[in-house]
Amino acid sequence: MKLSRLEVRNYRSIRDQTEDDAIIFDGLDCIIGKNNAGKSNILKAIQYLLNGEKRDEEIHWQRNNDNIIDVRGYFVVEERDFQLLEIENKREAVKQQMLDKNLLGICRRSNKKDLEVISLYPNEKRLQKDEFKKNHLKTWDNKNDKVEFKKKMLGQYPELEKYLTEGKEQNKGEWTKAYQKFVQEMPEEIDFMPMPAAPKTGISADLQNMLPKVISVPAVKEISDATKTSRAGELGSLLSELASEVQDDLDQAIEEAISDVYKQLNVVKDNKGNIIDERHEGVKIIEDQITSYVAENFENIGVSLEFPAPESQVMFKNAQVWIDEKGFSKVTADNVGEGVKRILIFSLFRTLADLAMNNLQLSEDSEEFGDEITDVSRSLLILYEEAELFLHPELQKILIHTFSQLYKSGAQVIFSTHSPFMIQPPSLQTINLVKKDSDKGTQVTLFNSIIEKEEKRYQNTLLQIENVSNYIFADKVLLVEGESDRLIIEKLGSYLNEEWNFDKTGIPILVVHGKGRIPLFKDFLSSLGIQVYTLLDIDCVDGIVCKSCSKDSVKAKRDEFVEKCRELAEENENNIVNADYVGKLGGQYTWEENFAKLEVMLEKLDNKLMVSDKEIGALQALIQKVQDDSWKEVLKDDDKDINKMRCNLVKELLENDILLLSGDIEDYYPDSDISSKIDAALNFSPGEYNKEELKSLFVEFEEGITDVESFFKQIFG
Repeated sequence: MKLSRLEVRNYRSIRDQTEDDAIIFDGLDCIIGKNNAGKSNILKAIQYLLNGEKRDEEIHWQRNNDNIIDVRGYFVVEERDFQLLEIENKREAVKQQMLDKNLLGICRRSNKKDLEVISLYPNEKRLQKDEFKKNHLKTWDNKNDKVEFKKKMLGQYPELEKYLTEGKEQNKGEWTKAYQKFVQEMPEEIDFMPMPAAPKTGISADLQNMLPKVISVPAVKEISDATKTSRAGELGSLLSELASEVQDDLDQAIEEAISDVYKQLNVVKDNKGNIIDERHEGVKIIEDQITSYVAENFENIGVSLEFPAPESQVMFKNAQVWIDEKGFSKVTADNVGEGVKRILIFSLFRTLADLAMNNLQLSEDSEEFGDEITDVSRSLLILYEEAELFLHPELQKILIHTFSQLYKSGAQVIFSTHSPFMIQPPSLQTINLVKKDSDKGTQVTLFNSIIEKEEKRYQNTLLQIENVSNYIFADKVLLVEGESDRLIIEKLGSYLNEEWNFDKTGIPILVVHGKGRIPLFKDFLSSLGIQVYTLLDIDCVDGIVCKSCSKDSVKAKRDEFVEKCRELAEENENNIVNADYVGKLGGQYTWEENFAKLEVMLEKLDNKLMVSDKEIGALQALIQKVQDDSWKEVLKDDDKDINKMRCNLVKELLENDILLLSGDIEDYYPDSDISSKIDAALNFSPGEYNKEELKSLFVEFEEGITDVESFFKQIFG
């Protein structure tokens, strides 16, 4: 059995995560977010659903008991889960209350005493279960006779007539049976929707026994209580889970070892069914004395005592974990540091995973872990809070591998984390991003649902581990085209204002490796609820600008700007592009290679020799590129109209969190004989300028502030 969907309303910091905002799980599931965002409350909501919780105002939204808590879980059920119910009619009773043959819904509400089952009931209020029960009882209590009862019920519920047994229409119980048949059949003309209601009589305990066993590992602030070896703590739960692997063997050994002692405590039967009483005389005397006192008041009542044989499960329940450090006395697990406790828990999980993957045999004839779970065990649900605590990065990777092994063996693992080393998308079934809104409370975004909207060819790019670890924990991100952009903008910000420091504020600069990827990352990260800022060089004005911001006003200003540049380029007779032109031709050769080919071609033509198609193609590509890019050369001229249009476009883009540079990023640091852009960026030092000189390289608005300063204020504001 696996939790696939969680809906939460009014529980702690979670105001409303229902319907389309439900939290989705799929087996190995990660919850990430900043401190106090509500990650722990999601895990606690699962525990509340399965195990209940002490009722106080602390667990209600805004600590107001009037806000009714409603937590609903939807579980994928396998046929083996029904094997936990030994009686066939119990299995059928549970199946009848399921939403479909593989989906079980349960609900726990703060205004209801017990766990409820979510089943399909009519959407119309009159036909809903509670409303029917109320009307049914009211009609029965207010009847003059049974004939009137039948008439009134048929008037209120004509849909049930076909489900009534002929001749019994006047009986109160017959209408209840008819309603149950009606709901079970779900007529097509009636709208049905999932609603919580009390389970059918007699199956509450069976439902509880089918639900997953929970092992919860809390964060440091709570872990000291959990280290006690009890069912409430994860050490006790993990030891019990490990003990189940040897329980049958140990129970048999215990039975054989204490059979003589057991006979001294209890009346037993031999192989033929004969009663044998070899009990200790003291036990008989105590039993007789109790019986005699009871007989003084109830002559026909006798009393017999039965003492259960000890089981290995009880022994493991009360086991004590000792830590033996060389040079020191042994101490119990509750008397060591938090780091040792987490490593101990980590080690227990690894041992459990070894058993799950059959990497550890407890005896030559022991059953495989997976086989035993399939036959008799309840599913295991592990809730692990801040899983990375006290584990260095390599151990964190091992822990993810351990979780993956447990998942493959049939367990479900849901963990929260702050660590990028724990975020490994190929291994994780779901990633839920958690943020907190002052009005709406905890908000959850399903990462997987966003990534699946992207084309397959882009998904791998977005899921590269270095990209994910950069953006997944961020509230804000700055997108840049290349590594040199990142280096320059990072140094520039902290030099202009010490508060504009990307490292100190934790705002990542994400290198997307190509301007064509900028719109992809911008749209994707925005869908995740991340505030995205974008740095573009002037080349991007030819297309990427409009892809990065689709507003009509931006497109209008961009078109006006480019058109004016093209007009001036056509008028500019001195616009000559030579072999020193920076950049690459969008084909097979660089500019330098094409100019070399041009020189060879001219020499051939002078000698009246034939030129090849490749040479002609290279020349055509060169001419086309010059024509396409000639308007950009105009940007270097100090034209008043161009500068005004550029200023208007830059302002419009800044309002949309985009900084459009007036050139390439390389234009903003001193001339260098270093050929590598990255090496030059590494050697760039803003201190070589005074601040006013540095600001003069950027567009200055009428207000006296430059575009780059305005951009930084937006990012760090």
